[in-house]
Formats: sequence, C-alpha cells, structure tokens
Amino acid sequence: MRSDDKGNRIVNARELTVTGLSRGTDLLSHKNSDDTVSITTEDIKPLQNHDNVRLEDGTIVESADILATRIITWGLPGIGPVGSETGNMPSELNGNLVGIDAMLRNGIIYRITCDITSQMHEKPTGGIITVYFDANDIPESLLNNTSVSYHNGHELIDLGLSVK
Repeated sequence: MRSDDKGNRIVNARELTVTGLSRGTDLLSHKNSDDTVSITTEDIKPLQNHDNVRLEDGTIVESADILATRIITWGLPGIGPVGSETGNMPSELNGNLVGIDAMLRNGIIYRITCDITSQMHEKPTGGIITVYFDANDIPESLLNNTSVSYHNGHELIDLGLSVK
C-alpha cells in the first residue's frame, strides 16, 4: 500500500479473505477436491511503515506501508499438489479474489478487493501472492468522514473498488 505524502491513511488491517481455494485433498490420490471454500485470517502482521517497494513495472515507491499474512491451504481445486499425475492444472472455477479490511485513520473499515486468479494459477501449489494498492485512491471525503454510525466501533465501507 502506498501512503499519501502525510501517511496515515491506512493504519491497520483486521481481516484478509481468499476465495476459490480447494476444500480438501484425497489422501490416497493426492488430488485436491473440486469443491471450493473461502478462507479468512485475522493473523495479519503489524503494518510495516515506510519501506521502499519495487512495483511489477520496476518503479520504486518510497515510504510504502506493507501488510503481510500467511494462509496455509490445500491449494487450488483439481490439482495434485504432491505429484505431477494431473499436470497440476487447476480447475477453471470462479477464480480467486482477495479481500482486505483496511482500517482508515478515522476508524472506518475500508474493503479492498483484488482479483488474484492469474497469480494463483501460476503457483497452484503455493507461493507468495502480492497485491499493490495505492492509498491515494481512497476518497478524501471518506478519510475526513466523522459523521458515520459505527457498529462494534467501526463502520464497514465497501465501495466495490478493485485493484490490479
């Protein structure tokens, strides 16, 4: 996540969900189930502030904030993660999305959604998935909003924004 010049747009994240993962695996054939599940974790490491990050196009973002978590799963549906008997080609199902509940500086929870299907298909048995989000895309009016009604101390805002 890239912060604005002042920083502090996003101060934390409280939940991360990945969709389209395999429900389980057959212990004899090692083939993953074709049924899918979504997995949610709240084990997100504390925000690491102001590290330099190299984006996919090679540009450097200075003073970026980094969130990290680890999810252990069976992998993608329809593959054989242990052997190569299935060619490790995942089933073409609904795809994979990641949703991150980011907490803004005013306590609002802002849902960031990203399609990670291509990254998941490149690493069907696991690996590092990277999502970049520019915090400058958060509307200033939302950051300055102090007149919302809160539920459990936070207001959940889902603007339907997606990132690449």
